[in-house]
Amino acid sequence: MSLVTLLFLFLFFEAVSCDPLSTFSVSHVANSSVVICALLPTSGRAPGPVLNCTALDSRLTRTYPHRGMPYSAIAAGNGFLCGLTTDATTMRWWEFSRNSTVGPAKRVYRGPGLSALSAGDDQVCGLNTGSGTVVCWRWPEAARGPVKGSKLSALAMGRDFLCGLMENGTVTCMGPWAGVTARVPEGNYALLGAGTRHACAVSAAGKLACWGDGPAGTVNGPAAEGKYVALALGEDRTCALREDSTVACWGARGFRLPGRLGSTEFASIGGRRQVFCGVMTVNFSLVCWGRHDKADEVVFARVLPGPCRPTSDCACGMLSDSGSVCGDNGVVCLLCKLVRPAHASPKRNRAGPRMRLALIIVGTVGVVSCLLGALLVFVLFRPRKENKRRVHDSGRHGGPWLENVLGMGHGGKLEEFELEELSGATDGFSEAHRIGTGSFGGVYRAVLSDGRAVALKRAEPARPGSTSHHGPGRERDDFVSELASLSRLNHKNLVRLFGHCSDGAESVLVYEYVANGSLHDHLFRGRAGPVDSWAARMRVALDAARGVEYLHAYAVPHVVHCDIKSSNILLGLDWAAKVADFGLSRFGGGADEDARVAGTVGYMDPEYYRMRRLTTKSDVYSFGMVLLELLTGIRAIHWDEEARAPRNVVDLPAQGGDARQMLDKRLPPPTPTEIEAVERIWEVAVSCVRLESHDRPTMTDVVAGLECAVAVCLEPECLSRSTTGDRSSI
Repeated sequence: MSLVTLLFLFLFFEAVSCDPLSTFSVSHVANSSVVICALLPTSGRAPGPVLNCTALDSRLTRTYPHRGMPYSAIAAGNGFLCGLTTDATTMRWWEFSRNSTVGPAKRVYRGPGLSALSAGDDQVCGLNTGSGTVVCWRWPEAARGPVKGSKLSALAMGRDFLCGLMENGTVTCMGPWAGVTARVPEGNYALLGAGTRHACAVSAAGKLACWGDGPAGTVNGPAAEGKYVALALGEDRTCALREDSTVACWGARGFRLPGRLGSTEFASIGGRRQVFCGVMTVNFSLVCWGRHDKADEVVFARVLPGPCRPTSDCACGMLSDSGSVCGDNGVVCLLCKLVRPAHASPKRNRAGPRMRLALIIVGTVGVVSCLLGALLVFVLFRPRKENKRRVHDSGRHGGPWLENVLGMGHGGKLEEFELEELSGATDGFSEAHRIGTGSFGGVYRAVLSDGRAVALKRAEPARPGSTSHHGPGRERDDFVSELASLSRLNHKNLVRLFGHCSDGAESVLVYEYVANGSLHDHLFRGRAGPVDSWAARMRVALDAARGVEYLHAYAVPHVVHCDIKSSNILLGLDWAAKVADFGLSRFGGGADEDARVAGTVGYMDPEYYRMRRLTTKSDVYSFGMVLLELLTGIRAIHWDEEARAPRNVVDLPAQGGDARQMLDKRLPPPTPTEIEAVERIWEVAVSCVRLESHDRPTMTDVVAGLECAVAVCLEPECLSRSTTGDRSSI
């Protein structure tokens, strides 16, 4: 393993072990006939994949036309099929008859997006994207139990039980089958699977643990054969996808993977009862095995190996040639081999000195290797012709300063955009396209030729006589700083960098457009949105805290943002919060008497302002100010009518008194459940804005405190004002 690869593994902490949505399914009809359903790629300009089902015995096939919105994922049980639309907000249900014909479609769900889908024998459950809570159909047990109301990152259904993976990596199960629910193993896990009567989980190290009831050889499998990235469980058998893309199977009556498939590489696997299927990476054929009459057979010549997603969503790269089956809908993301949880608990985060030293050494050596590699590539392979847009592997326009930056980002793969395209997409960076101002210039919204909505950060030269910039080259320095920061970071609660443009005096960053504006706009400028409930504000606070925690605890070297404020916390389409604007960020922190003081008045750490000593605790103070804004609805710096003078919101907790009297009066009074959670967040905010930095918590402590508060607020009455959609069962 190269040093560059090793560095990437240490930096990547948010890997998703397998896609929680599947593009093929196995259904049993009348306890005999097996129906295989899959999403097939279309030819020409057809809008999205085709949903097709084939009965293995009769080879009867049926196609299910969509109603304007194609399907991106499916799930099936005994005698039924579900299809989830590409926007993940609508699900339809079909019933199979004894002769494998299908009744009319029923819309069983329309509401907030679903991030995962899992079917049992007679029911199906999904995860609400925003809340992480479970939504189920045809299952009365979903109305009670430990999984209901919990925020999960994954779920898996058996015949009559449901298991979920909590955010801290622990497994919880519910349902009447005590063989599984009463034997849940302790520990932290990153991957989950469920069969008819047993369940399995994979730890962060890739080790397998299975539990439940079944014939000998069903539960305990070849755990030492290799690390796994996907699971498929059946009635008395289990299959697992290894990191090298091969499959291992075991179970009752000597069940094993057919010998002909022993060395076959698969992109994804699935199964139910006695039948298992997998998508071969070589040609995306769907092959199934497990029946006694046929060892293995190709059911579909070409299927979607996984849900089609934007390239920017693929944290671990894209599946080779998947663009040919997705078309304009994106690519299929590779399964991530590293399965380390994105948000470690406070106890686990406090690694020993030796581990920290090892991380620092490996990170430093890897960074140096990347820099030298980028320089060597630039010298030896500098291209003679320019493409309209390409994946960046050298600093063509930017000179040595840009080479050094790009050598450390996303494996060296950042898109390089032409100024002509960006200028054309914004009508010459006109004011009509301007949506704000960042740390080093204007921010513009644009739609690229490939249809992507992006935000462009353009470094603008200082005006003659201006004192707002600190000497020549300040804009270029900020550009390099933000590019360096974003190119090496990857987290769902940080804005995603697509690429850059550096052409002469022009420097532009191209990053994802976060559609719902800033938290500041929603709090203080009357924008409609989810921050009109206490539960929603808690979610925003927790999302933003996790983004900052990633910068402090997981980035190597760690990053101090320097400008945490409500206008730099953006809200996406699913209202998830993302931390933005890294133009002032610093690596490592420390004292620098010659450095300019970075930050925004009102949010700035007073200790940093006085002593020029920059640490992660400076960001903690600023984040505490954001929490106070969320709780009080008052700007960090506001006009006090009584005193007839400006005032800082940090003065409110300093006055003491009941926190309830200081809450935002524009919101309904907190419910009894909410008030306990709000008071906990108030305590976290007060601890963040203490004058002495050593008295403040770490961001990991802040995340733990907010998670505790949100957990208190997970009762139905707490979330009722911030969630909508049809959740009725049929």
